[in-house]
Amino acid sequence: MVIASKKRKRNKTFNKQAEKSEDPSDIPTIVVRRKTTSIMKAQNIDDVIGNASYLKIDCAEFSFDSAVRTMYVKNSCIKDIYNMYAEDLRNPNNPKEDGCMVLGRWVLDEGTGKYDVTLEHAIMPGQDAVFKEFELNFGGQIKLRVAEKLRILRRETNLQYDLTCWIHS
Repeated sequence: MVIASKKRKRNKTFNKQAEKSEDPSDIPTIVVRRKTTSIMKAQNIDDVIGNASYLKIDCAEFSFDSAVRTMYVKNSCIKDIYNMYAEDLRNPNNPKEDGCMVLGRWVLDEGTGKYDVTLEHAIMPGQDAVFKEFELNFGGQIKLRVAEKLRILRRETNLQYDLTCWIHS
Protein backbone atom coordinates (compact mmCIF):
# COMPACT_ATOMS: atom_id res chain seq x y z
CA MET A 1 0.00 0.00 0.00
CA VAL A 2 2.77 2.42 0.96
CA ILE A 3 4.78 1.45 -2.11
CA ALA A 4 1.80 2.03 -4.43
CA SER A 5 1.22 5.43 -2.83
CA LYS A 6 4.85 6.45 -3.32
CA LYS A 7 4.77 5.30 -6.95
CA ARG A 8 1.67 7.40 -7.64
CA LYS A 9 3.30 10.49 -6.11
CA ARG A 10 6.45 9.88 -8.13
CA ASN A 11 4.44 9.48 -11.36
CA LYS A 12 2.52 12.74 -10.70
CA THR A 13 5.80 14.59 -10.17
CA PHE A 14 7.25 13.11 -13.36
CA ASN A 15 4.17 14.05 -15.40
CA LYS A 16 4.22 17.66 -14.09
CA GLN A 17 7.90 17.97 -15.02
CA ALA A 18 7.20 16.63 -18.50
CA GLU A 19 4.32 19.12 -19.03
CA LYS A 20 6.44 22.12 -17.94
CA SER A 21 9.44 21.24 -20.06
CA GLU A 22 9.62 22.44 -23.63
CA ASP A 23 12.90 20.72 -24.42
CA PRO A 24 12.53 16.91 -24.73
CA SER A 25 16.07 16.42 -23.39
CA ASP A 26 14.92 17.93 -20.04
CA ILE A 27 12.47 15.08 -19.47
CA PRO A 28 14.03 12.50 -17.18
CA THR A 29 14.72 9.19 -18.87
CA ILE A 30 13.21 6.00 -17.60
CA VAL A 31 15.69 3.51 -16.28
CA VAL A 32 14.59 -0.11 -16.05
CA ARG A 33 16.37 -2.08 -13.38
CA ARG A 34 16.16 -5.83 -13.28
CA LYS A 35 15.96 -7.38 -9.85
CA THR A 36 18.31 -10.36 -9.69
CA THR A 37 17.87 -13.29 -7.41
CA SER A 38 20.21 -16.06 -6.47
CA ILE A 39 19.72 -19.09 -8.66
CA MET A 40 20.24 -22.44 -6.99
CA LYS A 41 23.17 -24.19 -8.61
CA ALA A 42 23.28 -27.92 -9.31
CA GLN A 43 23.59 -30.06 -6.20
CA ASN A 44 25.76 -33.04 -6.97
CA ILE A 45 29.02 -34.60 -5.93
CA ASP A 46 29.56 -36.91 -8.90
CA ASP A 47 33.06 -35.50 -9.44
CA VAL A 48 34.05 -36.54 -5.90
CA ILE A 49 32.93 -40.17 -5.80
CA GLY A 50 35.91 -42.41 -6.58
CA ASN A 51 38.26 -39.40 -6.79
CA ALA A 52 41.67 -40.11 -5.21
CA SER A 53 41.89 -36.49 -4.03
CA TYR A 54 39.18 -37.21 -1.43
CA LEU A 55 39.17 -39.37 1.67
CA LYS A 56 35.93 -41.35 1.84
CA ILE A 57 34.49 -41.83 5.33
CA ASP A 58 31.59 -44.23 5.88
CA CYS A 59 29.71 -42.72 8.83
CA ALA A 60 28.07 -46.06 9.71
CA GLU A 61 31.50 -47.17 10.96
CA PHE A 62 31.28 -44.81 13.95
CA SER A 63 27.61 -43.75 14.23
CA PHE A 64 24.51 -45.88 13.91
CA ASP A 65 22.02 -42.99 13.73
CA SER A 66 23.72 -40.32 11.63
CA ALA A 67 21.79 -38.51 8.92
CA VAL A 68 25.10 -38.42 6.99
CA ARG A 69 25.85 -41.64 5.16
CA THR A 70 29.22 -40.74 3.64
CA MET A 71 31.66 -37.86 3.98
CA TYR A 72 34.24 -37.07 1.34
CA VAL A 73 37.05 -34.90 2.68
CA LYS A 74 39.34 -33.26 0.15
CA ASN A 75 43.02 -33.97 0.84
CA SER A 76 43.94 -30.27 0.66
CA CYS A 77 41.23 -29.51 3.24
CA ILE A 78 42.71 -32.11 5.60
CA LYS A 79 46.12 -30.51 5.14
CA ASP A 80 44.77 -26.99 5.84
CA ILE A 81 43.03 -28.15 9.02
CA TYR A 82 46.11 -30.06 10.17
CA ASN A 83 48.27 -26.96 9.62
CA MET A 84 45.82 -24.90 11.67
CA TYR A 85 46.37 -27.29 14.62
CA ALA A 86 50.09 -27.94 14.01
CA GLU A 87 51.27 -25.34 16.55
CA ASP A 88 48.95 -26.75 19.20
CA LEU A 89 50.25 -30.24 18.48
CA ARG A 90 53.84 -29.06 18.92
CA ASN A 91 53.00 -27.11 22.08
CA PRO A 92 50.59 -29.04 24.30
CA ASN A 93 50.94 -26.36 27.02
CA ASN A 94 49.05 -23.91 24.79
CA PRO A 95 45.43 -24.64 25.78
CA LYS A 96 43.69 -22.18 23.45
CA GLU A 97 40.81 -23.16 21.18
CA ASP A 98 41.27 -23.11 17.41
CA GLY A 99 38.73 -23.45 14.67
CA CYS A 100 37.65 -22.81 11.11
CA MET A 101 34.62 -23.13 8.86
CA VAL A 102 34.46 -25.65 6.03
CA LEU A 103 32.73 -25.31 2.69
CA GLY A 104 31.53 -28.22 0.64
CA ARG A 105 28.51 -29.77 -0.98
CA TRP A 106 25.82 -32.24 -0.02
CA VAL A 107 23.24 -34.41 -1.71
CA LEU A 108 20.26 -36.28 -0.29
CA ASP A 109 19.59 -39.87 -1.29
CA GLU A 110 15.80 -39.79 -1.49
CA GLY A 111 15.61 -43.57 -1.12
CA THR A 112 17.44 -43.80 2.20
CA GLY A 113 16.92 -40.26 3.51
CA LYS A 114 20.70 -40.08 4.11
CA TYR A 115 23.12 -37.38 3.00
CA ASP A 116 26.47 -37.58 1.29
CA VAL A 117 28.59 -34.56 2.25
CA THR A 118 31.86 -33.14 0.99
CA LEU A 119 34.31 -31.09 3.04
CA GLU A 120 36.47 -29.22 0.55
CA HIS A 121 37.62 -25.75 1.58
CA ALA A 122 38.71 -24.69 5.07
CA ILE A 123 38.11 -20.98 5.72
CA MET A 124 40.33 -19.58 8.44
CA PRO A 125 39.13 -16.82 10.77
CA GLY A 126 40.30 -13.23 10.42
CA GLN A 127 42.25 -11.00 12.78
CA ASP A 128 39.11 -10.25 14.79
CA ALA A 129 38.74 -13.86 15.97
CA VAL A 130 39.19 -14.56 19.68
CA PHE A 131 40.44 -18.00 20.68
CA LYS A 132 41.29 -18.53 24.32
CA GLU A 133 41.33 -21.54 26.61
CA PHE A 134 37.56 -21.53 27.12
CA GLU A 135 36.45 -19.06 24.45
CA LEU A 136 35.80 -19.50 20.77
CA ASN A 137 34.67 -16.45 18.80
CA PHE A 138 35.20 -16.56 15.04
CA GLY A 139 34.59 -12.82 14.68
CA GLY A 140 32.95 -11.13 11.72
CA GLN A 141 35.71 -11.29 9.13
CA ILE A 142 35.26 -15.02 8.61
CA LYS A 143 31.67 -14.40 7.45
CA LEU A 144 32.99 -12.14 4.69
CA ARG A 145 35.60 -14.74 3.73
CA VAL A 146 32.95 -17.48 3.62
CA ALA A 147 30.59 -15.37 1.50
CA GLU A 148 33.34 -14.42 -0.96
CA LYS A 149 34.61 -18.00 -1.33
CA LEU A 150 31.05 -19.31 -1.82
CA ARG A 151 30.43 -16.71 -4.51
CA ILE A 152 33.64 -17.66 -6.33
CA LEU A 153 33.07 -21.42 -6.06
CA ARG A 154 29.47 -21.21 -7.26
CA ARG A 155 30.40 -18.98 -10.18
CA GLU A 156 33.42 -21.03 -11.27
CA THR A 157 31.91 -24.51 -10.87
CA ASN A 158 28.18 -23.88 -11.32
CA LEU A 159 27.68 -26.15 -8.29
CA GLN A 160 25.88 -25.41 -5.04
CA TYR A 161 28.61 -25.02 -2.41
CA ASP A 162 27.50 -24.32 1.15
CA LEU A 163 28.89 -23.95 4.65
CA THR A 164 28.91 -27.65 5.55
CA CYS A 165 30.48 -27.52 9.02
CA TRP A 166 32.67 -25.70 11.46
CA ILE A 167 35.52 -27.28 13.32
CA HIS A 168 37.07 -26.46 16.67
CA SER A 169 39.52 -28.08 19.00
